[in-house]
Amino acid sequence: MEGSPISKRVLEVKVRKEYLSVVSEVKVRKEYLSVKMNLDKYDGLTDPQEHIQNMRRSLELVIYDNDVICKILLTTFRGDVRIWYNNLKSGSILSFQDLYAKLVARFSTNIPMKKSSTELFGIIQCEKEFTRAYPRRFNEEMLQVEDLLEPITYEAWIKGARSEDLWKQLHPLQDRTLLRVKQMIESHIRVKEALVAHRNSS
Repeated sequence: MEGSPISKRVLEVKVRKEYLSVVSEVKVRKEYLSVKMNLDKYDGLTDPQEHIQNMRRSLELVIYDNDVICKILLTTFRGDVRIWYNNLKSGSILSFQDLYAKLVARFSTNIPMKKSSTELFGIIQCEKEFTRAYPRRFNEEMLQVEDLLEPITYEAWIKGARSEDLWKQLHPLQDRTLLRVKQMIESHIRVKEALVAHRNSS
């Protein structure tokens, strides 16, 4: 029967299977077009997650409908991504989230590897590197670590320091927090710079 629960489930399955066909029929309102024109194109050579996140940030103030967002996303595809999309089997995409997952899986090799705290042990103060340059360089690398483990970061910072005076101050420190380390390094740098200024003025 047409109104039976079974026929409704069949209809729902059909709609899900033909999700991209449904999306193709979505009308994009005129006020969205100016936003759409400013979106970056995606050719598969960069992080797909970043592309979609940037796109959603650009759209989220005016568009909340996933079907509309999906239709606009499809217009950003170029090159290998457009070829991949065109070769998708009919009914293989069930929702916007499904398209997102398949896109990320297909172009996952372009997702940058996340840095871990242990990689900070590779940052060593160069022999002729000024004391102020090392903490700045260490800090830049530290900002790229997503899940920063403070005890490991502290040990890496000390291990990489080649200034004997600085190492002697940091190694026995009981308050082993990054804030305290930064304060100690800044204090050390100021003393060093004051000594140099004093010698130059003598």
